[in-house]
Amino acid sequence: MGKDRKAGCDDPAEGRVYSAGHPTSYRDGPQPPAARRMLLAGNVNVGKSVIFRRLCPRNARQNDSARAASGPACGEVRGQDIELLDVPGTCSIFAQHEDDAASRDVILSGRADSILFVADGKNLRRSLTLALQCAEYGLPMVIDINMMDDAIQRGIAIDADGLSSILGVPVSSTVASEGQGIPALRRALPRAAVPERLVRYPQEVQEALDSLASALADTGLPVRATALLLLAGDEHTKRFVARRVAPEKLRLIESMANDAQRHSQRPLGVVLTEQYTRAAERIADQVRSVEAPVSAPFAGRLGVWCREVPTGVPIFMLVVATMYLFVGRFGAQYLVGIFEGRLFGDKIIPWTAKACSVIPWEFVRRAIVGDPQAPRGDFGLVSIGLTLALGIVMPVLFTFFLFSGFLEESGYLPRLSVLLDRVFRKIGMNGKAVLPIIMGFSCITMAILTTRMLDTRAQRNIATLLLILGIPCAPLLGVMLVLLADMAWYAYVTIFGIIALQIILVGYVASKLSRARRSPLILELPEMRIPRLRSIIARAIWRTGLFLREAVPMFLLATFALFLLSEAGALDVLERAGQPVLERFVGVPAETINVFLMSAVRREAGVALLKGFADRGMLDDVQTVVALLVMTFLTPCVNALLVIVKERGLKVAVAIGAFVMPYALIVGALVNAVCRAFNVHFR
Repeated sequence: MGKDRKAGCDDPAEGRVYSAGHPTSYRDGPQPPAARRMLLAGNVNVGKSVIFRRLCPRNARQNDSARAASGPACGEVRGQDIELLDVPGTCSIFAQHEDDAASRDVILSGRADSILFVADGKNLRRSLTLALQCAEYGLPMVIDINMMDDAIQRGIAIDADGLSSILGVPVSSTVASEGQGIPALRRALPRAAVPERLVRYPQEVQEALDSLASALADTGLPVRATALLLLAGDEHTKRFVARRVAPEKLRLIESMANDAQRHSQRPLGVVLTEQYTRAAERIADQVRSVEAPVSAPFAGRLGVWCREVPTGVPIFMLVVATMYLFVGRFGAQYLVGIFEGRLFGDKIIPWTAKACSVIPWEFVRRAIVGDPQAPRGDFGLVSIGLTLALGIVMPVLFTFFLFSGFLEESGYLPRLSVLLDRVFRKIGMNGKAVLPIIMGFSCITMAILTTRMLDTRAQRNIATLLLILGIPCAPLLGVMLVLLADMAWYAYVTIFGIIALQIILVGYVASKLSRARRSPLILELPEMRIPRLRSIIARAIWRTGLFLREAVPMFLLATFALFLLSEAGALDVLERAGQPVLERFVGVPAETINVFLMSAVRREAGVALLKGFADRGMLDDVQTVVALLVMTFLTPCVNALLVIVKERGLKVAVAIGAFVMPYALIVGALVNAVCRAFNVHFR
């Protein structure tokens, strides 16, 4: 591109957009009133979530883990009387995956009045294919072309005015990660317009479409889109229609759709998709121009190296080692030392104890600041609850989110899926499962939801089992690294080696028992890029803030519950009840039952409490390693259990729970026995 074409500029002569912030344009004429509910739609990996946070910075309501499966994230657009609904990205309205059905369900259920469609500036044809499909719903639409900075780097220029004229809707452009173009996009939302329908079908398909549309006229559903989905054989849409029509009419509608499919030589879903793809290509050719970039970027060669075995494996090992140094050493040792030791240990806890000294009731003082001389350690709201959450978990979690954000934004994770595809095929899945497993190190609950991307129910069940059984979430992983920081290097190898080994072993056995069908790996690889530091930091702060907002009350609640149980003497009863299993079988003190109780509320709260026990000398290194393994395998938090029931059903949830609990105790007992037999001390 010419040297005078730079970010934030447009070419008046050619009408091309070169970056974010180009004024929106739309077809003249009367516009529909501003919609109250707008669906945020688009392909996967186009920056929808970033746009959602930019448009709804203050009052965006991120669905908590227990409710995330039941509906989209939603928030009010700042400065507008519009509620934005964010659903997972999709590849086609005709796709059958659960995530792909989310946007259809929102529209067919009448929860959205209009659509904000996010397109990828560097892959306009793919985005326009989906946009043309969404146009069939007949709802007012605004199109935002995101990632324009990446498009510019590839020599791509897009005529936003031309695209707006063709489609008849407002068109804006953004670099959402930098906040560029967001004000212009926000102003365009109330001016959403019903898009032109530009796709034509073969005569036999058009006749079937017209017949179905007539039959669906009184259902209250978007007639044309519903007819198209029925022709494509979409089961979700059939259920919506079944609730709106009499059984006799439903049989007629299904018969019409089946007859159309029988008269077609190819699946109608494929025929329809081809028509949208061709139309998208014609439009893209009219509004997009491409100039060769100055030089082939090094990132392209790096992307190839990351997915080839000879170079990909060393790169993967380097990534793991870097994560260990950054999260395990810098976060778990240096930052925790500052927050837990200097901030809470030297300042906050002594100040709080001094302030509480005027309280005449010892019970209340102990509830707030605890009693360090208590035989089990104290359960004070400040000395344990806040210290665990803010002094230990928060700094490690923040460094983990920084590192994972770097991997996400760089485009490395999809290439890791390609690299590990053969490994995951051995356990009944394909390389797609890498993404949920990796996400499990951030949040088990959300990772279970992302297993929707897997192709079969058996694959989703296997991935859920592995997530529950052996993946420590980010807060749990962070505190584990704090505990392991003072041990020998082979303590890390023992814990994470056993985790990796049991994932492969259990996954292999589960795949054989379930006879999971291995589907081919079809995955879009985004371009490798240098991550933006500001974007990574902002996302890490946002994620950490979400965690603290949910976790701190739970930490305090669990701490106070243990305090009351301790004061009432109930912990003595529980310890005596658990002593035969914990002390004689697993080899850990009976007092660790407090840790497992707290883990049922928040896994990281339990392991942080375990750190307190270890600091007081109640456990040796072997017992600490055994307890960490048992906690990792034993049970997920309450939120994860609720999502398993929601996503997989009660029967699968009970089966997984019945397996992992005795399995965790057996693994702990075996590790303890082997370490004692071979005199391993982890020092």
